[in-house]
Amino acid sequence: MHVSKSFSLTYNLIANELFYLLCSPNLFGASILLFIMPLCTHIGSLVPFAILYGSFSGTFVSIIPACLSQLGPIETAGARVGMNFAILSIAGLFGTPIGGQLLGSGPDYAWWKVMGFSGAVATTGTTLILISRQIATKGKIWVKF
Repeated sequence: MHVSKSFSLTYNLIANELFYLLCSPNLFGASILLFIMPLCTHIGSLVPFAILYGSFSGTFVSIIPACLSQLGPIETAGARVGMNFAILSIAGLFGTPIGGQLLGSGPDYAWWKVMGFSGAVATTGTTLILISRQIATKGKIWVKF
């Protein structure tokens, strides 16, 4: 999965100049793949899943701070990125116990519940990112701001 992230990191380098909506399609792809993960029960399906998910989720790590820094003046870019990661840390703090509770205990773990929760949260977050970009660009799609 980490090797496939290098592909997304590479095309994120050109995203600022060529394709301004690169963030949302990749995050939606990662969200959809979270719903698909419980179906990957054999190595033949798990390897393509890991490659695709690694490629799509690499966008989250590499381009979210760049997107946040473009939402306002450069003087406040650090504050925006810091607030983003502060909110993410709260989600990480509470998301793990929620996932553990959904997973259950015993020999029969309910992985589909955890992946459904993760997919729903990721889809909601991606939708909010897309909405915030539309608000920032005043509804224009192909605009660099």
